[in-house]
Amino acid sequence: MNDSKLSSSPAPGARKSLLWLWILVGLFALLVIGAVLFFTVLRNRTDDTGYVDEVNEDEEDNDEATDAGKDISGAYRGFVKVAGGSFMMGSKANGEEDERPVHQVRVSSFYLAKSELTQKEWSALMPVVNPSFARGSDLPVCGITWRQAVEYCNLRSGAEGLQPCYFIEGKVRPADWSKGQVTCDWAANGYRLPTEAEWEFAARGGIRSRGFVYCGSNDPDAVSWHKGTSGGTPRPVMQLAPNELGLYDMGGNVSEWCWDWYDPDYYKYSAESDPKGSGPTQYHVMRSGSWKYNAKFSTPGSRAYGYPWNKEITNGIRLARSVP
Repeated sequence: MNDSKLSSSPAPGARKSLLWLWILVGLFALLVIGAVLFFTVLRNRTDDTGYVDEVNEDEEDNDEATDAGKDISGAYRGFVKVAGGSFMMGSKANGEEDERPVHQVRVSSFYLAKSELTQKEWSALMPVVNPSFARGSDLPVCGITWRQAVEYCNLRSGAEGLQPCYFIEGKVRPADWSKGQVTCDWAANGYRLPTEAEWEFAARGGIRSRGFVYCGSNDPDAVSWHKGTSGGTPRPVMQLAPNELGLYDMGGNVSEWCWDWYDPDYYKYSAESDPKGSGPTQYHVMRSGSWKYNAKFSTPGSRAYGYPWNKEITNGIRLARSVP
């Protein structure tokens, strides 16, 4: 065969095969692009409606101030992932006797709401009429009992498709409240009250603590609504400076119910890791101080307590969730 007669152009059959090849490559490319766009949109949508967008799993990065799922009131609830760590729990100086001895405690990671629960959130779920004496959608709900607090946690967990943390027995007379009729499933992914140790660890700034006297500052007026600044009433949440973790009103505004039963001597025998309080007593622990009390009660180590059925006008809550 004469090489000079060989053509550089493919035969008609080859040109047809090559055309189909390019068509298939183009279709495959379109499918890949479409899949990438689909999963990008899906991921963004999940981030908007899921519990928390964990930007960084490193427990030493406490920048995870993120939004929780969209609740039934239509508002987004902000939660902070509090990275676990050890701290010295209690107060060495100027503290009450029940704040001693100072002892080391290890707390596992958990989620804590940026702010106290508002009346808007409470009224969107609870069949009980808003008990707050000062009304306002952005004001913290107050005047609620410990029992109502755990009931709210379960209702909200159910409304958002989460596993409730609490098993609550039937109606119990006030005289029988110390008989352990509420139990907690700590592995559940629903809402719950923080333990006293979790609360104090977060109030002190967690692993980012700078050792402030109050919850985020050495100046109580900068971070807490107390008797000297509140004007005799609760104030809207998140109006003052946050602490080192981005948590607002950890001192003052309303007292916050915790899970633990109160024992003034508990620090003498407290567990070293994730303590959850004493056995049943007459009272449950409260933290934070309030708008009604002096600033000295707004320190991270200050302890208070109340009967589980107590409806004191200063009583409110801040939600927590366990890390799976």
